[in-house]
Amino acid sequence: MDSSGKVRPDAGVALLGLYDEALPQVYGYLLARCGRGRSPRT
Repeated sequence: MDSSGKVRPDAGVALLGLYDEALPQVYGYLLARCGRGRSPRT
C-alpha cells in the first residue's frame, strides 16, 4: 500500500511480462549478431 492507502500493482508481474515479451527479441538479435558458433569442446 502507498501512503494514500491504495494498493499498488505488483511490479514483479509487470517485469515478468516484459521479460517474456523481450526475451525472444533479444535472443534473436544476439543469434543473428553472434551466430550459433562452435561448441567450446573440439
